[in-house]
Amino acid sequence: MRNAKRPVKLLHTADIHLGFKTHGRRDPDTGLNTRVLDVRDSLDAVVQRALDAEVDAFLFCGDAYHTADPTPTQQKIFVQSLRPLADAGIPIVLVVGNHDHPVTFGRASSLDIFDHVAGEVYCYRKPAPNVQIIDTASGPLQLIPLPWPIRSQILTKDEYRTMSPDELRQFIEEHYVTYIQRRTNEILEGEPGAAVDGTERPLSADVPTVLAGHVTVQGAALAGSEHTTTIASEPTFTVGQLAVRPIDYVALGHVHRPQDRNEEGHPPVVYSGSIERVTFNEANEPKGFQLVDIDSSRDPRTHTAFV
Repeated sequence: MRNAKRPVKLLHTADIHLGFKTHGRRDPDTGLNTRVLDVRDSLDAVVQRALDAEVDAFLFCGDAYHTADPTPTQQKIFVQSLRPLADAGIPIVLVVGNHDHPVTFGRASSLDIFDHVAGEVYCYRKPAPNVQIIDTASGPLQLIPLPWPIRSQILTKDEYRTMSPDELRQFIEEHYVTYIQRRTNEILEGEPGAAVDGTERPLSADVPTVLAGHVTVQGAALAGSEHTTTIASEPTFTVGQLAVRPIDYVALGHVHRPQDRNEEGHPPVVYSGSIERVTFNEANEPKGFQLVDIDSSRDPRTHTAFV
């Protein structure tokens, strides 16, 4: 194990939408759409960079697939791309996004299969009841997962069935804000957290802490392929509701344009952006991922780099 005082290094990415075929064609050698191959190659390059940088954890913040019903081939591609991380003993955190969720309540998400994949793979389709503690090569990482809210699950309960769309959106916003406040208070008060090995350990504000989510932040700049009208109807959060002490980094997916919504403050509230352009409207937009290091002995504790 490396020195626990060494900065915890993370790679943060999201929104690969494996399976989209816009402007693609059939590849004669593989039979696959060329856009599927583009995404595969880009994801392979991201994973290789994670290995080269010796990151301590790999954060994937939602929308692995373009639909909630990926083909077996698409699932195989995603698993094969991530396998080198698992083989290297690097923890993989998967937060379920809106494109990964089935519309029908009770069906598995397209990422649930990773619960049965060998290696340190942690998939979150709903907010965890405790702060998660993940052991890395540079020491523990405290994680607050915030996946896309499942409206269909809420509407199965009698007391919520009569809610209007606006009431449901407001309910989700209030529920998520309260959830974040409870988890951060647990850290500040040193309450027990849930280690992924099944044990409980005391939490600490001195330990690097990440909120990993797939949500909409107020004022986020959209990519050329995204629609303002769709985003406007979604549960939306302010920077202040997410950037809560003692969180060191807010890793987000959902919006495809890379940006830090808290550029003048701390912690960074970052959309990694997508790794491939979906339409010609995104032709001039940067694509990449975030390399992050969190050092508890430094002020500010978190440094980020868009790659």
